[in-house]
Amino acid sequence: MRNPVGVKVGPSATPADLVEPARLLNPERLPGRLTFIVRMGADRTERLLPPLVEAVAETGIPVVWLTDPMHGNTMRSGSGHKTRSLRAILDEVAAFHRILRDRRQWPGGLHLEMTPEPVTECVAHPADAGTAAFPRYRSPCDPRLNPEQAAETVHAFTALLRAA
Repeated sequence: MRNPVGVKVGPSATPADLVEPARLLNPERLPGRLTFIVRMGADRTERLLPPLVEAVAETGIPVVWLTDPMHGNTMRSGSGHKTRSLRAILDEVAAFHRILRDRRQWPGGLHLEMTPEPVTECVAHPADAGTAAFPRYRSPCDPRLNPEQAAETVHAFTALLRAA
C-alpha cells in the first residue's frame, strides 16, 4: 500500500492498537504515509493520549497526528438536539497540542465538521446545552461549527503552533 492512510483513534485505543498498524501500514517508514486521527473527547485526552504518542514515537515510524475534537465532545441538549460544546472542542485542541509538543511530536492539524451557513448546532459551553435554543439547526446527522466557531477553533490552533 503506497497511498496515504488515515486511522481513527478513539478513547479505547491502547498503545499496541497504534504500534501494530503503524508497523503494518508504514513498513518503509515513509513520512506522510500514515495519519492518526485522534478523537477522544476533552475530558479524556489528557489521560489517554500520552501513552499512545509515546509508544508510537518509540517505534521511530513517522506519523502525522491530527485531532478530531468534534466526535468525542458530542452530547444531547435539553431539547434533544445533538450538539457539541465549543469550549470542549477548544480544550481538546489545546490538550492535543500540548501532549504532542511535550513529546517532541508535531501536532499536524485539525479535522473539523463545519458549514459556511450561519447554523446554531454547537453551543459555547457544555452547561449551555441544557437551555440552548437551536433556531438554525439544519444538520440531519452531526452538529457542525458555524463559520465564526470554525474560525475561532482554527485561530486557537494556529496560535498554539506559533507560540511553540
